Amino acid sequence: MSPLALARRLVRETQIASADAERRQVDSVTPTYGKASPERLESLLSGLAPIEAGPFASRAVQLYCDHRFDLLGSGWTRVEYGMQCEGLEGIVFPPAAAPIDKPDASRLSALVNAANLREASRLWALLPTDYRPIDWQLDFRSGYRWDARTWYHDVEFGVTRGADIKLPWELSRMQHFPQMALEFGRTGDQSLCAEFRNQTIDWLATNPPRFGANWFSTMDVGIRAANLLVARDLFVSRLFRHPSRRRAGRGSKRESSSCG
Repeated sequence: MSPLALARRLVRETQIASADAERRQVDSVTPTYGKASPERLESLLSGLAPIEAGPFASRAVQLYCDHRFDLLGSGWTRVEYGMQCEGLEGIVFPPAAAPIDKPDASRLSALVNAANLREASRLWALLPTDYRPIDWQLDFRSGYRWDARTWYHDVEFGVTRGADIKLPWELSRMQHFPQMALEFGRTGDQSLCAEFRNQTIDWLATNPPRFGANWFSTMDVGIRAANLLVARDLFVSRLFRHPSRRRAGRGSKRESSSCG
């Protein structure tokens, strides 16, 4: 590398480091959520359920609704706070978070940074009290857990033996959402709409923008956004094409506005 090219590279890296330092400082003291209100989110995720419900036909979707996932060879595992994991090749980490069996806002201070606590609390308040939160920061094979209070460019991985960040990344891609939406289109089971809504809100409340493991990879951010949008559109479109809905409402204007 020529001296000129080396100098340009050093200048660029210095600029990037400076910009990161400035953004890190700002993010540590100001909310990183956007200006859209939880009520706006609620309006986008509500009004999805048909009048009549049908039984589950897909075992995988049934397991997703029980917060059980099979990713990267994990086997079907229920992912929750405080769980004891089986370990990977003899490496097992003790639970790094206390059990949380309901969306209690008083527990959020241990999960999200102070600047985002108010908005996260408002989001979690939208969840029903019988919803059991998912630990989205957990490698649920080894038990290693990342911290959603860590700024995303400061997240470390590949340095702790046995810890695989691809498990929370894969789970947070939300690739199970389109499957849930397709199953809803086939069965009309309204509990699928509710579970899609609840898991989405749960994730947003405990993964503030630019904090934690699940904002590190821009590719995963894009995959997650695509799956969320595809799933929501499938829920909405199949809601009005489902025979039970057509018989009950014939696609009234009021119904259409509640799903838009």
